[in-house]
Amino acid sequence: GREIWIEKYRPQRLEEVVGHDAITERLRRYINQQDLPHLLFAGPAGTGKCVTGETPVLTNRGVEQIGSVVGDIEGFTDPDGDLGVATFDEGDGFEFVEPSKVFGKQADELIQVLTRDGNESTVTPEHRLLVIDGDGLSWTRAEQLQPGDRIARPLEAPLPEGDGRIEWLDELDEERVFVHVTEEFAARHEIPASQNNVGAKREVLEGVRTGQTDERIAERADVPEKTVRDYRRRAADTDLDATSTVCSLSYLRSLGASSETLREHVERIQFVPPNNNRSHPVEPPQELTTGLATLLGLALSEARIDRTRIKFYNTDEKLLEAFSAAARDTFGVDPKRGEQNGVPYRVIDNRTVVHYLRRCFAVLDGEGAVGSRILRASPKPRRAFLRAVFDAEGHVTEDGILEFTQKDGDVVTLLSYLLAGEGVPARRKTERKAATNGSGQKREYHVLYVSSASALSRFEERVGFTLPTKAERLAENAARDSNPNHDTVPVQSAVSDLCETLYLSKDDLLTGTLNPETPGRENYLADIERVLGAATEKVELAQEALETVQRLEADIDRIEALPAAWVAERDQLEPISVRRDLSEETGIRSDRLLEYARGVAEREGAADAPADDD
Repeated sequence: GREIWIEKYRPQRLEEVVGHDAITERLRRYINQQDLPHLLFAGPAGTGKCVTGETPVLTNRGVEQIGSVVGDIEGFTDPDGDLGVATFDEGDGFEFVEPSKVFGKQADELIQVLTRDGNESTVTPEHRLLVIDGDGLSWTRAEQLQPGDRIARPLEAPLPEGDGRIEWLDELDEERVFVHVTEEFAARHEIPASQNNVGAKREVLEGVRTGQTDERIAERADVPEKTVRDYRRRAADTDLDATSTVCSLSYLRSLGASSETLREHVERIQFVPPNNNRSHPVEPPQELTTGLATLLGLALSEARIDRTRIKFYNTDEKLLEAFSAAARDTFGVDPKRGEQNGVPYRVIDNRTVVHYLRRCFAVLDGEGAVGSRILRASPKPRRAFLRAVFDAEGHVTEDGILEFTQKDGDVVTLLSYLLAGEGVPARRKTERKAATNGSGQKREYHVLYVSSASALSRFEERVGFTLPTKAERLAENAARDSNPNHDTVPVQSAVSDLCETLYLSKDDLLTGTLNPETPGRENYLADIERVLGAATEKVELAQEALETVQRLEADIDRIEALPAAWVAERDQLEPISVRRDLSEETGIRSDRLLEYARGVAEREGAADAPADDD
């Protein structure tokens, strides 16, 4: 039969165990000493997790597909040295933990897990998920899940730390991007004028400058000698050794200057296509500012982006101006105005800007990449990005739900992580509906929801809207009675046990919401508080009764000791003179006192003793 996957790759020898060097070394010592104690082997909850390669995971570098994190490997290998993965720790929180090993392998069987709030995961059967049951939380293998099981997910997630620095020197196309440097830098590194050219012309003029023959130049530049002679003739009056402040990014990198030096001396960048039709140069942003984040958010939401321009459509003049202001502040370009089919737009017609945004922010690339640079930004730019996105495409429905719709599921994933970082829980789903461009064609869209008053209030506090109409509707719904609209750990069984143990009436304490069909709502926390209050009161009464009993124990002990003392001294009642005096004082007949003295009254059912008649 088929070999079970998990058994096939289970370590059979100590040499095959990875990531537990201290433990395996101790086991080797036990074996060498022939001293094997009773051993209990345990591992952290979730050991054995495996998901498909396209699954997004939160790392200290941002959101990445786990396939790119692990790499194209078979079996175990060491992870990147700086890798940290967001991990659920023993304190019920998250931290970025460096994995000891990464593992890649083809799996024979996969399980798809779909949740009612729109999340979807494809995992191996042994992958463990944190499942809510009647007793709390337990790690359950995916193959053991049943329809209706409730899977725990965090209401808030950590976001990786970053300084907002943009490494554009590493990201941009080194052949297509030219840089404008300071005269000081150009003179220090003697950048020749020949470098301010593209393609074969640059190769030819560099050969002419260095005194190479036409044949040699033609061979190196892969052009006919006639072309070489033509370029040589045109450059006859040009000093090719003159210092140039413009060169390609590839030449700049070849100079060996440090990244900090290059950042200091590069004043502008410029996209130069093969035909040398140069785009207008711009100053490259060195870090993710709130202005750049706003521009990205608006462009992501309502813009059409091609190779040469970014066209932002919207009917709200305030958003159109926000787009233009962000472009001016960030790149020094002023978008042109226009209108298409009755819809106003602003367009950035600058290929340098487009190339910069595509290369530095893959979220604009249209290839499903997630914007990890935005995730690693500081809080202010992150919130500016969210605010711009929701200003453009978000709205609050008549039912008081914050809703965002996008055809790109990876954008919704990005927003989900950003909202989770702000403590705003969101749900998602997919639906088919007609496109808004008037074509009538239906397509699949991804919809993100924020629904509870507490979550809306958090969104209003951390992100908010800049548009007054949206801001007012958000504030109105955030102020309503809070219902978080998410499940919490069910405690029905604990409540039932407590009521049964203390003889508390559940009918008097619980409302109809506390039942297995409607779990986890915030209003049942009041029910639990009532149960705890009644239980506390009953325990306090029991404690008072116990203290009273303890105080009476000494008196009870003394009372229990009286019969023993009486037996030792009762013969003193036998003299008639004593009984007469006592009888007169107490009213008890003399013959009865004699019975007590002789112990006759103690024997139940005993015959009466003869009376002493003097």
